[in-house]
Amino acid sequence: MIPEEVQLTEVPGANYRYVYLKSLPVLVEADSRTVTDVIR
Repeated sequence: MIPEEVQLTEVPGANYRYVYLKSLPVLVEADSRTVTDVIR
């Protein structure tokens, strides 16, 4: 889970957000802030 103080960027047209962690984009569920995928 991503902490509330971390700013997430919206994914247009989806209920997801993303953030970069250790230089990798990470897909996060907007409501629960749970990581769903790491893009490699």
